[in-house]
Amino acid sequence: MSRCAYVLLTLLLFAALWAGCGSPWISLVERETTLGPRPSHYGISLPYPVAAKTWAGDTSAITGAERIIPVLLSIDHKGRVIGVAAESPADQPVADFYALYLSGFRFEPGRNNDTVSAMTLRVAVQIGDVGPKPIVHFPVGVRPEVDKSEHYWAAFETLGIQPARLRSFPSYNFEIDPLSDWFQYEYKFFRVDLDTLGEVTAVELVRSTSPAFTEQIRAAIDWGEYEPMRVKSRAVPSTNYLVVALLPNAAYPTKAVSFESAESLPIWDRLRIRLLPDTIGELMPPVPKRDWSGAIADSVHRMSLAETVVFALEVDTLGTGVIERIGNSNWKIRSLLNRLSHDRRFFPALDFAGQTRPWTDLARMVYPSADSVRVWFRWGEPGPRAITYRDRPIP
Repeated sequence: MSRCAYVLLTLLLFAALWAGCGSPWISLVERETTLGPRPSHYGISLPYPVAAKTWAGDTSAITGAERIIPVLLSIDHKGRVIGVAAESPADQPVADFYALYLSGFRFEPGRNNDTVSAMTLRVAVQIGDVGPKPIVHFPVGVRPEVDKSEHYWAAFETLGIQPARLRSFPSYNFEIDPLSDWFQYEYKFFRVDLDTLGEVTAVELVRSTSPAFTEQIRAAIDWGEYEPMRVKSRAVPSTNYLVVALLPNAAYPTKAVSFESAESLPIWDRLRIRLLPDTIGELMPPVPKRDWSGAIADSVHRMSLAETVVFALEVDTLGTGVIERIGNSNWKIRSLLNRLSHDRRFFPALDFAGQTRPWTDLARMVYPSADSVRVWFRWGEPGPRAITYRDRPIP
């Protein structure tokens, strides 16, 4: 037997033994050549996962409703996790429970100005009644692409980069049929440049699905109040993108919106004005076409008023919602929510090309009275740090 054949046979034997024993590692990327361009902003490319160890724990040890907690992973220049810490001290016991699993991820390391660099990565760990293992939301996924932009920009805040934010937006008028059954709502998409004081220096219309009221809304943008972008606490000029969605359920003419307390607003007011740091992730998440707030009669279950049901809702490209998971085993509640999702459809999520895309996120159902249901959609809450349900009031 030739030397080359012997070496090849030995390698094949080791591979067979390894497969028979079962590898503790799972490759998350099949071929490097299939990967698209790596997202990069402000000279920084965040780490993204390429391999993980198999889950060997027991999620039943973490009880309670399904929820998301922010966790900080310290990743060295070789892509190894060398530290796991919860962003909030109150969540540290949960982070400790999952530390071994989270430490098992291997990453393509972060880069700072094209130089490989150790980096702290903020991830979102979904726990509770989620299934056989925890769900981890990465700022940059395995493709590597950005799925939900809120996770991506929150990770940059951990690195000392705070994108510009809306403080308030003035009233503007728009005539619209509140009973419209459009498949997609109309929207206007602007580029907005801000200086170091948060003052508007330039406004450019990038795309509009309706020719009406463009100049009126452009004037409203000039009167908006903005927090400038900050890098290491220093205010810097920035280019941003502002979406004005024209939604049937919003009250027109509108009132001025203060985004410092926007979590108390209906989802239509929270989402009709959005300031985005860049065109990455989603243009708009799903928006319900009809009100889910307190107008839903349910005399069957008569839940305790203190009980909150948390569930994962998937909205497809047609705007139909399907309950993926629910933090309660009651099949009647699941049936109720699925019926509501079908009857009260959504405008589907949109990407930056204006195309529909699937979307999954958590929502909450509460009983404000013994025979009525209210659903609260988490997405659209102000600020990238609004990622956990802990201490979040339901208006």
